[in-house]
Amino acid sequence: MIKLITIALGLVFICGVAIAEDTASSSMDMGFSNIDKNSDGTLTLEEVAPESILARSFTNVDKDGNGSIDAGEYQLFTALTESD
Repeated sequence: MIKLITIALGLVFICGVAIAEDTASSSMDMGFSNIDKNSDGTLTLEEVAPESILARSFTNVDKDGNGSIDAGEYQLFTALTESD
């Protein structure tokens, strides 16, 4: 019986973590999509609000230095700024 309860609690925890990750990912996707005005899958400095922290950090967020921020770079940026 204790084994069954332990397994059930473990499954509840895993499902809760998965839902939280999906929600965070969806929020990130919505933010990225809202900024990506031309829907090309990247953010340019022209698409970013001029006074935003993203604009001020643009060259640091653009890890590969190609002049645009892709979804992975944006996700890293949001993860770092949310933890502050």
